[in-house]
Parts: sequence; C-alpha cells; structure tokens
Amino acid sequence: MASLVFTPTLYPPIGHTTTYHSKGGIVEFQCLMELRCDGDGASSPELLQPDQHFTVLLWWSVDGLGGWNPAAFRRGRETKDGTGIHHYYKDNTNTKRYEAFTLHLPYFATRPLQFCLKYRFSDGPWLWSGSRIGGVDGRIIVVPSQPTMPLGLSSKGGNSRQLLQIDDVFESHTEEGTEPLFKVTLVGENSSPEERDLLNLLSINVWRLTSPMSRIFGALKILNENSGDRKQVADLSLGRVVLLDRWMALVKIANPWMGPIHSGSAAGGGGGGSAFMTTKECLLLLMQRKDGHHVAILPRSGITSREGTPTASSYVTSLHASEHTLGKKGWDGVTWRIYDESPISGERLGSAECIVAVGMDAKSVVKGVMSCAAIDAKRASQTTGKTTTREFSALGDREGEAFPRLPTPDDAIAHNLSVDHGLYRLHAGLSYCTWNSLGVNLSGEKILDALRKIDEAGIKVCNVIIDDNWQTLKDDRYPSSGTWSAFHANSNFDSVGGLSGLVKKIRSLYCDIQNIGVWHALHGYWDGIAPGGEIDRTYKTTECVWRDNVNQRERNLRFVDPTNIEKFYDDFYRYLSDCGINCVKVDVQCRIDELKNGYDRGRLLPAYQRAFALSAQKYFQGKAIVCMAHVPQILQCSLLGDGLVRPLFRTSDDFYPNVPESHGWHIFANSMNMTMFSHLNIVPDWDMFQTTLPQYAGFHAAARCLSGGPVVITDTPGDHNVGLIQQMTATTPNNHSITLRPTSMATPSDPYMSYTSSKLLRIANVYLNGSGRVDAEVASFIGFFNISRIPARDLFCLLDFDGLVEGLHYITRSYRSGHITPPASQADASDTFMTLCLEPGEWDIITAVPTTQLLDSSNGVTCYIGTFGLSTNMTGAAAVADTSVRDITDGDGLGCDVSIQYSLSALGTLLIYISNAIHNRLRIEICGIPLHKGEGYWRVHPGHKDILEVFVDKAFKELHPQVKYSRQVALLTVDITLLGVRRLPRGTDGI
Repeated sequence: MASLVFTPTLYPPIGHTTTYHSKGGIVEFQCLMELRCDGDGASSPELLQPDQHFTVLLWWSVDGLGGWNPAAFRRGRETKDGTGIHHYYKDNTNTKRYEAFTLHLPYFATRPLQFCLKYRFSDGPWLWSGSRIGGVDGRIIVVPSQPTMPLGLSSKGGNSRQLLQIDDVFESHTEEGTEPLFKVTLVGENSSPEERDLLNLLSINVWRLTSPMSRIFGALKILNENSGDRKQVADLSLGRVVLLDRWMALVKIANPWMGPIHSGSAAGGGGGGSAFMTTKECLLLLMQRKDGHHVAILPRSGITSREGTPTASSYVTSLHASEHTLGKKGWDGVTWRIYDESPISGERLGSAECIVAVGMDAKSVVKGVMSCAAIDAKRASQTTGKTTTREFSALGDREGEAFPRLPTPDDAIAHNLSVDHGLYRLHAGLSYCTWNSLGVNLSGEKILDALRKIDEAGIKVCNVIIDDNWQTLKDDRYPSSGTWSAFHANSNFDSVGGLSGLVKKIRSLYCDIQNIGVWHALHGYWDGIAPGGEIDRTYKTTECVWRDNVNQRERNLRFVDPTNIEKFYDDFYRYLSDCGINCVKVDVQCRIDELKNGYDRGRLLPAYQRAFALSAQKYFQGKAIVCMAHVPQILQCSLLGDGLVRPLFRTSDDFYPNVPESHGWHIFANSMNMTMFSHLNIVPDWDMFQTTLPQYAGFHAAARCLSGGPVVITDTPGDHNVGLIQQMTATTPNNHSITLRPTSMATPSDPYMSYTSSKLLRIANVYLNGSGRVDAEVASFIGFFNISRIPARDLFCLLDFDGLVEGLHYITRSYRSGHITPPASQADASDTFMTLCLEPGEWDIITAVPTTQLLDSSNGVTCYIGTFGLSTNMTGAAAVADTSVRDITDGDGLGCDVSIQYSLSALGTLLIYISNAIHNRLRIEICGIPLHKGEGYWRVHPGHKDILEVFVDKAFKELHPQVKYSRQVALLTVDITLLGVRRLPRGTDGI
C-alpha cells in the first residue's frame, strides 16, 4: 500500500539559530515542500495529483515569549523545474513532487524571532514541524543593515550606530567597593596605526584587559594565606555576558588537542538563552547575544616581560568550574584563568592580558582578537631589547622574540616556485605516511614494500613520512612511551643499511619522491631522554616532574637542558641531513606544557621552540610538520602573526580508521578549530587517512581537498582506491603529481553549529587564481557533509558562498551529480536558492565561479562564459592558474571577437560553460596549436548543451612535440576565441 510522506525544508532553517540581516524590517522565508510516495508508490503516480497543493503557515513569536502568530506562505515563482529552486540531486519524478513557497514577514522587535511550521496537503490534516511535535523551533537573530561605528574612532557620518561598551557586554565584574584587579583599555584613535586600520576594516570594538602578575597572585595569596603553598593558578571573574543567546568555545579536550564545544542552544539545534557553563579550559570563546552582537574573548599566553621572559598562559572557563575566583561570583559567568609560568623562580614578572572584541559579525570579532594578539606579540618583541643570534637575524627573525615564528615555506611564495621545488611539493604533492599503514612494528623492508605496492598501483607520491618507532630506544618500550638513547635508527633498519641506506634506496627507485621525513618528539621521544644513553652522555640534561594525566600519576622525565638544546638540535638535524632526510614531523609538542612546575614550563618551552625553528630552517629549509601542539604559548607566539614562513600544522586529534563514529567528528573538529587556526601563520594539516575506508573514504578525501592543506594517505600496503586518489590529484605537464588546493584555509560557514545538530556541516574555502586580482577570478567552494545519523537536506542561496564580487554573474556545479545552475548575478545572490539532500556519511562539493558577459552581435542576446576547471577533480577550479580576457577588434576598432585564455597547472578535462549554444562560432587552441572540431579533442557535453569539454590531457599527450609551455612553472594555456561577440561591462543586465 502506497503512502504519502511530506518533508518540509525551510530557509532560514527550523531547528537552528540564524543571523539574518534585515532589509527594511522584512524577514524573507523560503520553504520547499517535498511530497514522496513510499511503498509501491512507483506504480501509483495517481497519488501525486497536479491539482492538489500544500498550504503552509509560519507560526512565530518574539523570543518564544507571549503570543504566537500565524503568517501564510504564498506559492513561489514557477521555473522549468516547477519550484524556482535548483536541485543538486536526481529524483525519481514518478514518486516525488516539490512545491516552493515564500513569505515576507515584517519584524521590528529587538529580540530573536522564534518560529515553527504548520502545513497540510490538499484538504488533509494539519501537521507541525518544530517544538509542537517534540522537535526544536527555528530562531532568527535579526540584525539591522545599518552600518556600525567602533567606539574608539570618530564617527564619519550620522548614518552609523555605535557598538556596545564593555560594561554593556558584561554584568559588573567586581564586588561593590572593591578595586578592579585588571585595567580595561579601549583600542581606538590613540592606538597604533595597525590597530586603527583594524577597527576601520572590521567595524568592531576591542578592549585589552591587563593586570600585573604580582597583583593577581598577591591577591590570591591573601585568599590562600593559610595553605602554605605557592599557588600557580589564579581565576579572575570577568562577569556574565548580558543577553547571551548561544556560544561556541575551542577548548582543551586533551593535553595535546583542542576541540569545539557548543551551548545547549546550539547542541539542541535551536532555543535561546543558554548559559555559559563548562568545566573545560577555553583557548577561544565566541558568543552571540540576542541583539545580534558577537563577543570574542581571547586569553593571551606567552607574553614576555620587560626582561624578555614569558610569564603566563591563560584560558577562560565558567565561574562554576572555579574553586577560588577573584571578583564577583556567578555560576554562568566567565572566568579568566591564569597560570604562572615565570622561569625565574620566586618572581612574578610581567602582566597577564585578555582581549575582548564586540561586533556584528562573528568572523570579524575573531579576526579582531587574533590580529590584536599578533600586534601585541610584535610590539613585545620590539621592546624587550633581547639580542638574537646571528643565525636568526639572517633568517629574518623578529629580534627579541622568546617564541620565534617557525621558518617554513610561505604558501604565497610557493606559487612562484617551480613544482620541482621541495617546499612547494611538500604542500601540494601527495604524501604517504607509515603510521596507520604499517603500525608500530616498523622496519626498512616494510617501508620499501609499501612504496613498491604504491608504485605498482600507478600512484605517484611526492613525500614520504617515516612515522614513530624508527628511533633507538632504551628497552624498546612502546606505544607512546619509552626513552631515546641515540640518533641512529634501531636494528629493524639494519637490513637496508640504516636510515641513510633506506633513503638512498628510496631515491634510487622512485624519482617522484622529493621529500623524505622522519618523526620525532619535540623533546626527543615520549618519555624523554634515556638515562645513561649516548644522548644523555653527550648533552647536559635536566629532570622535570611530568603530570601523567592518563595514568593519574607524576613521574620524573629527563630533558636536554635549555642551555644545551640549540647544540642538540643542530647536531641531530645535521645527522638527519647527512642521511638524506630533508623534512621532519615534530610531535608531542605538548609534553613540556604538561610539566608540573610553571618554572620548568617557562624555561624549557621557548628554548625548545627556538632551537627547533633554527635547525629546521638551517638543514631542511623549514620543511616541518608541527603536531600535538595545541598549546596556547605555541599557538600565540610561535605560530601567530604574518611571518614569511608557514609550517604544516596538525589541526585536530588523530584519524582513527577503526572507529566509525570518529569520522564525522574528525571533519567537524578540524573545521571548527579553523575558526581560530585560520588566523595563524600555518598551512593546516587535517591528518592522514586511508582511501579504502568503508563509507567514509570519500568523506575524508573531500575534506582534505577543501582544507587548503596537504593530502596524506596511510593505506595498508597494496590496498588503495586509485579512483579516489585520482579525484584528489592531477598530473602536471612535466609529469608530476599534485593536489589541487584552494589558496586560503577552510573555515566552517556557521561556527555556532553543534556536532549533535541534524543540519549539514558546511565548510567553505576560496581559490584566487595567480592573476592576484581579488575582484576577478575567485572560485568559491562549499563542502557539504552529513555528520548526523539521519538523512539531511539543506536549502541555501548563492549569497552563502564566500568571495562573491559585485557586478559579476556566477554559475555553480555539484561535484557529485554534475548539476549546473544557470548564471545569476551577485546582486540577486540572496534570491537564488539551491537544495541538496545527503544520506548519513555522504558529502558533496559545490563550486561557484564567475562568468564573463558577452553580447552576441548576430541577435543581441547576452551570453556567459566561465570555467569550472578540471571536471574529475573535487576542487578542479584550482587547476586554473590564471584567466585573461582579450578583445579582438577589426580594422574599424570595433570589438567583434573575444579571446579567453586559461592557464592550467594540470592536465585533465577542462569544463567550460558557454550559454546560448554558440559552439559553432568558436576556435580552440592549446598552447597555440589549433584543436579542430571532429579531432576528438573537444566536444559539447552530451547531457548539457551549454557545457564544452576540452580534453586537455589527450591533446597534450598526442600533440606534445608541437606544444610549447613554461617548464619553469609547468603551465599550459587553452585559448577559447568566440566569434561575433563583444564583451559587456561588469554589472550589465542580461537580455
């Protein structure tokens, strides 16, 4: 027996909170109703009668309080698919039907709009979606479109409104009659030019909260004067955030790693007024108030005193997690937690600092606090007066920095390098890591066997990382334990001639492998240096008390003393370099932060970071992977700012192939962590994965391609999904394998979305081609991932894509289905809707690219041309290194033809959109060689009359002796000349 199933999808969505920029006090809703026949409905299309329709009502209230009001939707405009909404998936049209509706709701209240849905089909019973049936309502925080003016700058006109004062953000943070423990300073006109420019750009207010360490711990000592112990931690109350609606925080989920947590509001998918409650220590706290204001709080760490020494690390947490809080108490307030880490025993040097930003945009306030922290770090390095070594001065290190920026290749610099260059290929080449592939019982023979099987499968890897358990340990203890005794590899590598013999064999067998790296801990190995071993006898060592939080005990670990650490690193990396190693993975960087005494942490961590950075640059040109390093001092000192170099930086906990429930979380945590990490001077590393993983292999692959970082596989030897690897990689004209990466770092479209939400996770990134014209060829990507356990549909609009340029028209394409939407202008982006439905564990990447507008001289019709890049690659638009458009004029100087040249960094099938079927009036060339119709080098797509496929790989291989291209940067050109057309000015409406 067939039955009808109804599925409503709303924009803004039910079950979630959305920030909405109102125009004239109007909130616009879109609703897509799906009608589906279940059972034997495939043989009963009569159930989908065309004269029967839905009736849809929005029930709404102000913040869920007081009365509820109905508002009726009207049928949406009709298009060819009958809905006015573009579908990125294929349906059985015999068993499904869609109807689209719109609603323009006047709303002028200052508190959030809360809503649910009431609907029925034909004259059937009324049904509900939302809290009326045990679900969660939708909420909209309405933000006026009026511009804002920071308090610290003079108003430039009467049309802007000023943002909040800090006293409007927090309820009083001190007890009556007591003096505040910290000073509050507004960043403004009296600040540095960098800070004033920042306020102008972001339209935010920023405050610095500072307090001398001596004052903080002096007050704490009074509170604990009978304890007899020197307390190393202090909690200061900042107060309770007023009108709090929802929040997210990046917290310590384990000593090496941070991860996201969200308010009860977000975790439930909706509902407001969630209190800030957590026992975790937050490295970044982001909140949104009911009036639309976002508040970002960044507790600073690693700040240097006038003496040039670091003084503290700090976090924020909620007041109910604190035993001793200085200031006004409140169970849902914000506490600033400060750890004393002065390396001079018995002294309280320097000051603690916390940065708070308020604005109407979440990304802007996060950028505000991170940028101000970078400015602080730069200013501190310039005032310490500390003398640096000649080597670091030559490397461009900021003089006096206790935590130097790690000298590894800057991503922008890599664009100017040949693809043969090792720095470029470490980022852009496919990498293989031994960790999950070969496990802990590592040997030279196993590594050679794994590489042989990779090569036999036709896979070209550029980089090999020899992970843990190659080192010589005392008593061969493992896993995640043991002490290191000597530089040379252990006996499992004797059969291949040790480490140097293995490297020589690899390089002699596989010419594509450019970089070979080895793993080691920042301090040597997991449990440090082996007492009495060769390293212990050669270098001065020191013992420190380590807090083993896993086994809940304390142990003494041996470290190379800070006074000898630069010599140690120089000797070790010289040895590796002599063996042929040319990059390193430096892991367990959290271990020093786990030492019991702040004195030990303060003197070891900056010295180790400095020594590692110096030697990595000296011997490996900065090619390093930083891992297990979610330590505030490392994040805010070594990795903060705009230095000339960027390390690869692991952005989340490990990939766990045998834990199915971990895969959705892995992608979610990486994306949310990028809320903060995208402002660091890094290349993000979302960790290795296996290409044959059941169900989730493509899930991980798509996330890595979007991330902006490297693609690293760790397949079991001989077990490879070659087809999936080909979707991630492409071959250059000079026969190298590269991954096609966006030029920025991926971030979550909605940082407030919780892991338990039923909404599709959206991850956004952009690709700016080599022309450098920010207002020109920007491809925008959104990856959609269903991390929930139920099917999920998303309704979204063109405006949701980053980087859209005013005056341009955009086309979009689904990677999975190949569906392409027709051109829509940026001005109409908020009115161009699309929908996508994914099963649990499914994913898709939607690419939006700009078009060039042309006028067909024969009929006066507007045409559009644009390219999605290589069709078989997940982020194929990143293969287009440059685009140039040229008008070809006749003798009278009148434009009659237009030539568009695409410079490609890789081979494949180039997908070009040309509207209005003018394919019979074009010429195509590859590097100046004509490609004639009928030769098999290009065709009109059989399923889409507006799509042209140019088989660049086929043409290049068959015409290779005739083709001339730049071998230095490995680019080739494809020229499309359209006859009888002229270019239209940007922003021209189509005809």
